[in-house]
Amino acid sequence: MKTPRQKLPDVMSSAEYKARAETLLSEHLKQVHVFRWAKLNERKYPELACLFAIPNQSNRGVKSGAKMKAEGLRAGLPDICLPVPRRAYNALWIEMKRHAKLKPTAVQLEWHERLSQNGGCVVVCYTTDGAIKTITDYLEQIHKQLTGA
Repeated sequence: MKTPRQKLPDVMSSAEYKARAETLLSEHLKQVHVFRWAKLNERKYPELACLFAIPNQSNRGVKSGAKMKAEGLRAGLPDICLPVPRRAYNALWIEMKRHAKLKPTAVQLEWHERLSQNGGCVVVCYTTDGAIKTITDYLEQIHKQLTGA
């Protein structure tokens, strides 16, 4: 049985369309877009060559999951890391979420606190543009917008 599609409005501004499309993107696709942007902007920000992902969540089998856990995989780590120091921070950690209704888990919040206490700047991002802005602000040392300080 097919699920009925949601009716779209007759008129939608480009901003509304972009916001709606962003909520439909999976966390995976948002992260892919962030890394594509990073690759394209390494000339402007050479530090982006250090940007990497932490493959904590994926649909892997029990055997593969056990192997990765034995190799040191840790549940709750943020999705993206930029291990480049800026001001009082030693690295930028980004937790990507599909939409604002999804909040970090208790295990993720423990990691956020641990990383913050050890000099990391930890930010939760719900959109591709939000993650990109967070990275550029961090690289340009505008920590006030990142932390609210």
